[in-house]
Amino acid sequence: MIHIICALKCEAKSLIAHHRLKVCAESASFPLYMSQDKQMSLTICGIGKINAAAATAFTHAFLQTGKQDIWLNIGIAGHKNLDIGKIIIAHKIVEQSTQQSWYPQILFSPLCRSMEVLSCDHPATDYTDTVFSDSIFEMEAAGFYATACRFATSELIHVVKIISDNQQHQADKISASFVAGLLKDKLEIIEQLITSLRQLAKDLDSPNETPDYYGQIIEKWRFTHTQRNKLKSCLNRWHVLCPDKNPMKFLDGCLQSKEVINQITNKLDMFPICF
Repeated sequence: MIHIICALKCEAKSLIAHHRLKVCAESASFPLYMSQDKQMSLTICGIGKINAAAATAFTHAFLQTGKQDIWLNIGIAGHKNLDIGKIIIAHKIVEQSTQQSWYPQILFSPLCRSMEVLSCDHPATDYTDTVFSDSIFEMEAAGFYATACRFATSELIHVVKIISDNQQHQADKISASFVAGLLKDKLEIIEQLITSLRQLAKDLDSPNETPDYYGQIIEKWRFTHTQRNKLKSCLNRWHVLCPDKNPMKFLDGCLQSKEVINQITNKLDMFPICF
């Protein structure tokens, strides 16, 4: 299932229309829309990282989301000199107030540029500020990403922003119709991103296939049926993230199957993207 978080109704308008999403009457805390096949949700969170975090947690609780679900924060952002309408996917997210950082792993080839995203506590008005020189800036990504990581596989969580304002066309000139038009113009790229993530989700969760190294590991350690499924999932993820590395090299000293799974999981979280 795919879950989209947008701050504003005008950011969500084109996505709602394109996917024929219908408002979910049972949702009281945040406006939530669903596709007819119940494979896509869209929640409108309001401006700011606290609202984004709350809406993400609400969506998870309301829909009982799964670990292999896809999460996207889609909306507008500013930059000093990037062209209006430029679409960006985040490879780094920084919370301005704390300087805490997250690094989304882009394991596919998006039809757009990747950049650092800076999540601010307040609307940015000084486009010449050196803090913003190498980043696009907005207000929701940090709250969304930090919360979504509690519920889903990090490789399936992404932030996508479209430049709505810059030094020549500042934020006070933005209208709701203008924002809706920006999102509508980028629907094709967003759809390509969603298609890539759906395929990645399948690659990361293929319990019926026998991944590399699975046979070697279960011969050496005893696993319960549940642990074997968990091991398959970990090794499938390993194959996507680090196909050229042998996980057996990191399992010396493991005495029990639980330690094997924990060791593989810890190494996956530490590895940089491998291409």
